[in-house]
Amino acid sequence: MAKLRAALQSAEGSALSEAIAAWRARGDTELPALTSALRHALTADANKLDKTAAGLKVAQQGEQIESAFAALRAQMRARIAVLAQGAAVDAQRADYEQAAKLLQQLVPVYSRKHELARLLGRRSLLLDAWRQVARHPETQFGEAAEERLRARCVAALGSDEYAAPPFGQHEGPLAGVWFYRDCRAIEAYNAEAARKAELARGELENIAAVNAYRETLGLLPLEIDVRLVKAARGHSQEMARLGYFSHDSPTAGRSTFTDRMRLEGYQAGGGENILQGAQTGQQAFWIWFESPGHHRNMAAADFQSIGVGQHGELWTQNFGMGERAMLGE
Repeated sequence: MAKLRAALQSAEGSALSEAIAAWRARGDTELPALTSALRHALTADANKLDKTAAGLKVAQQGEQIESAFAALRAQMRARIAVLAQGAAVDAQRADYEQAAKLLQQLVPVYSRKHELARLLGRRSLLLDAWRQVARHPETQFGEAAEERLRARCVAALGSDEYAAPPFGQHEGPLAGVWFYRDCRAIEAYNAEAARKAELARGELENIAAVNAYRETLGLLPLEIDVRLVKAARGHSQEMARLGYFSHDSPTAGRSTFTDRMRLEGYQAGGGENILQGAQTGQQAFWIWFESPGHHRNMAAADFQSIGVGQHGELWTQNFGMGERAMLGE
């Protein structure tokens, strides 16, 4: 029962539907408790909806910022294809720094809109259940009052298309919100993956820098893959041990980056960056940023995963094109 009550307070989508169905399956004797729990959840969510909608009264300003951000993002992505060292890289860095500031202003807007959409989706499921089990459902959460609440929220959201699409689909008036949602999901996954991979501070810092850049470009962040981390570390360590600096290893079976990835169990290698002389992960990112070929690897739309391996001042980035592991978990 404690799990069911907790689900009613926080779950959404199929998880919420399953919790309600499981509670109802316990029999008519549990209906008063279910009704009470639904009343509590609907009341709490109504308060959250009003509070979140009120926080979006500056939506007009948010739209202006988003328009400027979208134009800058498009300019940056177009430049990558023809990037050359010198003035073009300098312009890209200046635009990135400006776009990153705009994105920071948009993050609270996207966060509130995502919460609003999530709560609206939850509410429809809670209301359906309420109207099936409550003896007098119109005495609380009646249709007229609910329509007024929904209208306030839709006005703040700027769209009545608030049903969350699958991961990776960023279309419609809330495209920026769904992109923000997916970036945060990857961020949460990477926090656990970084722990499993036992990433060093510099390695984690470098991946964070790459992913911050990708998000600003409108590209999904890369997923940390332990296999790619092992392949990257192995190459950095071998270069130090054997005293060479190259993508091509002299060791039989380890010649190319795809060979090294396959040895760690990763079959869809996409690219590799190497570097000598950086002290920190942030410094390594900017050195690669200023090199067009390396830059394009970090901003490749078809790359899904990353592993970074640091050994002293030697760095390796490995990029993968396989399906995201997080979607299979």
